[in-house]
Amino acid sequence: MQSLSGWAILLKDVFVWHALMQTLQQSRALTLLCGVAVIAALHFSRGILLPFALAILLSFLLSPLVARLERWKCPRIVAVLLVVAVSFASLGILGSVVVRQLYDLAYHLPDYKVNLINKAQAFRSEGDGVFTKLTDAFTDVFENVSRKKAGSVLKSRSRTRFHRARRPRLGAWARIPVSLRGCLIK
Repeated sequence: MQSLSGWAILLKDVFVWHALMQTLQQSRALTLLCGVAVIAALHFSRGILLPFALAILLSFLLSPLVARLERWKCPRIVAVLLVVAVSFASLGILGSVVVRQLYDLAYHLPDYKVNLINKAQAFRSEGDGVFTKLTDAFTDVFENVSRKKAGSVLKSRSRTRFHRARRPRLGAWARIPVSLRGCLIK
């Protein structure tokens, strides 16, 4: 009788576990569905929400200036209108400077074209370009590492050999102060 009640408790626990897992899966699906719905709602209402977000951002940016003008005994409406007018005028001036620079760049682009082509060809040139030298050097390093020989001689495509640098033996020369060495060499 005792073992039968143990099996009943075990079965009851299995059913509870199964119901809990189904609820959890339904909860995950519901959370995912709600997330997708919120993202879709934000996507379709961006035309309305974007101006509100910009208005809130501008109010946070411009409110300290309005507060400063109010402390200087300027009425609130005049302070707000003055700050908004100055901010939009500065944005207009900045926009006109940027547009003028873009027009100037577009006008002088044919003059810059030759210079840009020459610089691009310096990177891409066949024999002695920067990229060619870099790839040769990296290829030699990777070949040396793959051979796992610490002191081996590298042979690059340009027929130059790189040897491990040796420290020169100075002997008595090292005991001479550096300031006097220059005088002895001359």
